[in-house]
Amino acid sequence: GHFIARSHWGPDATIVGFRCTDFFGNHNHFDQGSFIIYRQGLLAVDPPVYPKVHGGQEKTEFHNTLLIGGKGQRRAKGQWFRTLAAFEKARTDGGLETGDILFHKEAGAWAAIAGQYAQAYPTGLLESCVRQLLYVRPGTVVVVDHIVPSKGKDLPEVQWLLHVPKQPKVQFGDVLTDNGVSWLRCRPLFPGPSVPKVEPTPVKTHRVSYTYKRAAGLSLVHLVEVGGPKVSRPAEPGVRRTARGIEITLYGKRYLFSNRGKYAVSQEK
Repeated sequence: GHFIARSHWGPDATIVGFRCTDFFGNHNHFDQGSFIIYRQGLLAVDPPVYPKVHGGQEKTEFHNTLLIGGKGQRRAKGQWFRTLAAFEKARTDGGLETGDILFHKEAGAWAAIAGQYAQAYPTGLLESCVRQLLYVRPGTVVVVDHIVPSKGKDLPEVQWLLHVPKQPKVQFGDVLTDNGVSWLRCRPLFPGPSVPKVEPTPVKTHRVSYTYKRAAGLSLVHLVEVGGPKVSRPAEPGVRRTARGIEITLYGKRYLFSNRGKYAVSQEK
């Protein structure tokens, strides 16, 4: 349920992490589908400060994932199991099933991962919530989300969250921040422009939130770039929605992000 990829093994390496797994104990957070990015310090940040045990750091709103209808992932509780069979029963019957990795691939120039975590949200809210993350080395991350409401329902407002180490600069829909050594830039690519809301949090981060209105279903694409010490020109990817999913052209190569739910695939074309 965890994915880590890096650009190289030097001190200025970019490291990308992704989490989509079951709830394994009360020290876990409600953060399925979240990602972090590190380059000489955190840039896409997991909560670095814990004011107290069971404090705000557990909540979905402090992680780089999604809020659905303004709400985070449902609370799960359980860790004292005497046998593996007892844990498995609690996992399937007691709500500890919160996420599954659907696909992963290491391809040298790029690495990709996909996870399904609709089951992390309150029962009856979502039919599917697939996040696909493509890391193009050395410093480009594409995050694609396919979100489908339960049958007969519309999808509530969706907030796409990114936590950064300091107050970012905002220009139109782009945000730019740094950790004192390396920089991070994020911008929405699909379905269209979105101006983010930025606010400080009690866990010593700044939360960037892109909001998307109610819909029958949503596919979202966000581009995150990192580097240092000089900020480079942003990439200019092409984004196209097809019957098979989202197709992105980046640095002269095409990548397909399938919308086939459980069989989601990220691959070079």
